[in-house]
Amino acid sequence: MHPLTLVAFAAAAAPQLSQEQSVREEIVYYDRADAQGRLSGGRVRMTVDHRGRFAPTPPAEVTTLRQSETENRIDLVFVGDGYTAPELEGYAQDVDALVAGYFLEEPYVTYAPYFNVHRVDVVSNESGVDHDPYFGI
Repeated sequence: MHPLTLVAFAAAAAPQLSQEQSVREEIVYYDRADAQGRLSGGRVRMTVDHRGRFAPTPPAEVTTLRQSETENRIDLVFVGDGYTAPELEGYAQDVDALVAGYFLEEPYVTYAPYFNVHRVDVVSNESGVDHDPYFGI
């Protein structure tokens, strides 16, 4: 089982970067879920290489795991990283376990009807996460 790390990048439209701008330091925010679904995380400064990162990719399949019956709800979206095509079933199981853990704890138990949950099945070229901020790389 892959450890599931949630990484948030705040980004607008992909900029056109010069060669000098393509590799730079950025602050990356992350959360990591433990076996009980509790999140812990922080932020880390890391070097990010943007060369070749903005090439178009085919759309990924999206699976809705939980759908609220009303509008104006919270959308929780899981996007996998480091799962190859043969590993996507394991990714789905990892997400299912994490979601189940979320909705066993307050305030998620009380507010579960206010959440939509989606899983994006991104296929990686190689297994495992590159530059996992949890390990400072």
